[in-house]
Amino acid sequence: MRTRALVAVSLLAVAAVASQLSAQRLPTPRIGRGTVPTTDELPPTSPEIGRNLAYKRANWTAEGYALFATTAVPDGAGGASTFTTFGTGTHAAYRLTRMIDGTVDLTASTSGSPVLVGTAEVGARLAPLPYDEQVQPFFDLRGSYGYMQNNFFAPGPGGSGSPMQQIRYNRGLGGVAGAGFAFSVTPSLGVTTELSAMRSHMTTFRVSEPGTVPAGSTYWMNTYRFAIGLTYTRMTPLHMNQNPRG
Repeated sequence: MRTRALVAVSLLAVAAVASQLSAQRLPTPRIGRGTVPTTDELPPTSPEIGRNLAYKRANWTAEGYALFATTAVPDGAGGASTFTTFGTGTHAAYRLTRMIDGTVDLTASTSGSPVLVGTAEVGARLAPLPYDEQVQPFFDLRGSYGYMQNNFFAPGPGGSGSPMQQIRYNRGLGGVAGAGFAFSVTPSLGVTTELSAMRSHMTTFRVSEPGTVPAGSTYWMNTYRFAIGLTYTRMTPLHMNQNPRG
């Protein structure tokens, strides 16, 4: 009887230990039924970043513009005359930094008055906003070399008789300051408008007939201009192998 009791107690102890081990065992994960890890969505790409990735902007920009100018010059009688002229101009820019371009301008105002004015200008353009903005303000500061031909009437010989028409040829150095806006139409094309003022120290180097304005005389010429133009900048497409339509 004592032997049977010991065997029964031993069997109960083994069963209890096996039950405890079974309860503490971790369940085996089922393949194909687990949760798939997720990743955070990437932030949307802005249109500006998309354009920067799609195109590379050339450093050169070319512009042609119409020019409306008002010029004040002294006349042969000791006064001053004001003339309004119409002309054209060519502007070339090379990007030096993110905000500054080196510029060259050639202008010619030849219509609308007896004054003919031409200039060659070298300077810089400051554009404080990124070039891919739809509307961008800019500021110009240039030095200029100018040539002017103007017709005027001077008193006859000895200050009597009918006034004589004379042609005066002038040249000189000056400065130009201006401000305007550039409007993007396409990645390559844009429209610009600008108001500028030019002040030049002119020297008369020839007069058609002897009169009251001798050669070698100097004076200051003031010019106010409004320009509207069309710009072109070469844009090179990037990632063409990723373009489904390429």
